[in-house]
Amino acid sequence: MKKILFLLALVGPMAVFSQVKVGANPEIIDPGSIMELESTNKALVLTRLNNEQMANLNPLNGALVYNVDTSCLHYHTGNQWVNLCELSSGISFTNNGDGTVTLVDGQDNEITFNGAEETITTLTDNLNSTYTYTNEAGDQTQITTNDFDGEWASLSNIPPDIVDGDDNTVTSLTQDNVTGLITYTNESMVNQTAEVVSADANNEIIPGSNGGAFYQSPIKAFGKIAGDGTSVRVTPGVTVTKLAGAGHYRVNLPIGLVVDADYIIQIAQPSREGTGNDDPSISYLNQTNAGFEVIIGDNDNGGTDTGRFDSEFMFTIFDL
Repeated sequence: MKKILFLLALVGPMAVFSQVKVGANPEIIDPGSIMELESTNKALVLTRLNNEQMANLNPLNGALVYNVDTSCLHYHTGNQWVNLCELSSGISFTNNGDGTVTLVDGQDNEITFNGAEETITTLTDNLNSTYTYTNEAGDQTQITTNDFDGEWASLSNIPPDIVDGDDNTVTSLTQDNVTGLITYTNESMVNQTAEVVSADANNEIIPGSNGGAFYQSPIKAFGKIAGDGTSVRVTPGVTVTKLAGAGHYRVNLPIGLVVDADYIIQIAQPSREGTGNDDPSISYLNQTNAGFEVIIGDNDNGGTDTGRFDSEFMFTIFDL
């Protein structure tokens, strides 16, 4: 009995304070380690459990197992198993649906924030020269933009160059549609003018119906007429009539195209180059403000009366 007690006295302290090294170099172990594993060709295999088996456990905080259903390591927080494969920063926010938000900092520390909706200020136009301003607290202030009708002496911070009772001076810009003249009246009631159309003599630009510049060309009409009296090209509104007999035409002008019957007529026909009707002539007659007639023929060098024939001709009408 004495020998047994003596043996326990020697071995007991070694058992209480022993360290365990598994694998290679069992004689080398860090003084701060209670257990070490060392190997270059073997692995540590943890307890392998499924979800159901893990749910039936209530281990210490920090317990570690391999979950065969998720194929990942899980550790226990003291309240629940945590999948290490799904962890990122561990920080999460949860909207609790009651105006509060909970922050989990990744170390099971939770902070709940109480919030309230942001209050927005508004400015409403009342459409009667007033505005209503509503602040964050819901208090309303009415702002009036009507002209001031109180005592001038009640105002403060007035610039020294503003005289009591000064009226606002409005500038103006007008135009005479007959002459086209533009008149600007400044704050000092001084007129300044700008002429759109020059009043110089023989100016073909005149004021239009709206006072703008309008160019009135002296060319009133022109045209190219075929021998049968049809219009090849002619000013709109102008027509040509083939009268009885050869080489006889009438050019008809629209009402108001010319001022009177003294407009200028230019007429011409093609050259015959000395063959056929080698002495062609063209002339006008019976000129009125409604039109004129054209005669085309060959006077045979003046030896006989003009022999009329149908021919293409051109005309231009000028009026000043």
